[in-house]
Amino acid sequence: MGCASGKIKTAADKELPAQRYQCKSRFGLPKTVLSSRSLKGSVMRCGVLKGSRRTVRCMLAARTAPVENKDQDRFVIHVHGNQAAVVGIFDGHSVHSRRDGIAHAENAAMHLPDALWKRCKSLLISKLSGADSRFSISRRSNSSANSKLKAKLESAATACFTGHQSACESLYRKRVEERLLVEKQRLEQEIGEEVPLALPQEGGTTATVLLCTASFIFAAWVGDSRAVIGVQDADGAWHAASLTRDHNLSDESERTRLLQAGGKTGRDVAHAGHVFVEGAEGSLKVTRSLGDSPFHKGDAVSCVPDVSLTQAALGTSFVIVASDGVWDHMDNATAVNLVGACLADRQGTAASIAASACDAVLARVEEMTALVETADCPPTSTSVSSASVDNKSVPRKKASVDDKSVVVVVFRESSQN
Repeated sequence: MGCASGKIKTAADKELPAQRYQCKSRFGLPKTVLSSRSLKGSVMRCGVLKGSRRTVRCMLAARTAPVENKDQDRFVIHVHGNQAAVVGIFDGHSVHSRRDGIAHAENAAMHLPDALWKRCKSLLISKLSGADSRFSISRRSNSSANSKLKAKLESAATACFTGHQSACESLYRKRVEERLLVEKQRLEQEIGEEVPLALPQEGGTTATVLLCTASFIFAAWVGDSRAVIGVQDADGAWHAASLTRDHNLSDESERTRLLQAGGKTGRDVAHAGHVFVEGAEGSLKVTRSLGDSPFHKGDAVSCVPDVSLTQAALGTSFVIVASDGVWDHMDNATAVNLVGACLADRQGTAASIAASACDAVLARVEEMTALVETADCPPTSTSVSSASVDNKSVPRKKASVDDKSVVVVVFRESSQN
């Protein structure tokens, strides 16, 4: 995921002093919180999720493979007792300083997962006794009870994401926008004409958070950090299904929403897949994000999350959450089959199996990257192909210019104690 820069010019072809927005953390966290779930690098966890009629063992692992001079991906994996496994991927981006993207990704990683769990805990725990039938890869549970539960969870997720965005925008107004407007007014008085102003980019991040209980997987996300579930059928074959859809211009509903809200799209090849908003410097490659305050004018780029509620599978299954640096080179089915092969190998400790699955995914991405570079293929747009958004049958190959992060959570049925 990325963004592009632009210039701020006056009518007299003068440039305003575009102040760099350095998004410093405004939230203080104790070290114990940070050490309990590293935001980058490599982490492994194990846990047991209990419902009234089911007990599920879960194995979690996360890996990041940062690109030199970028390193803006962050992840969270955390087990809340025997109630839920909470995981997330946050892919930061920025133009003026890499620290801006890092700050946005870290702020979101440190706060959104816990905030979402606190708001959704009572809703999900009250439903732990339900949904004991086998997961169907072709459709999610659409019962009336689950539809009502999803609506309540969606309301909780929206409150979390919009609250986070409100804090970002308030900080941006105080540190950047108000100062530039004062300078704009001063310059207009000096030259005697109106000065057009495009507000400088502050950076931002995607956010994909999953709450996994013994019965349900609830996903809330903005951006293009995708989550996929892998389920094994009776014959031992693995099947993939998306838990999320990418928020970019390849999704027709997102394109329509953006245009109706006043956003614009790139008109030439160089800016294919880019999102533009009047009054905002440069462009973005996603239609929803956190941060990126100038682009959220009129909700053109939105902070409102999409959500999905998926019934957990009996037996063995897993979820993969990864940044677009992975999905640019790999389709859903390939990723699921790689992880499935690691589970079949069953060597090492429970947590190390999930870690091996992360390594296998990143190793395949590196192989695909090497093939692209060897063939001397020029970078292409990071937008998804015209294939089905749900199937994602064609990966979005490009040169290795983005960080790659992956989280794998493996679920195995266990007898009730």
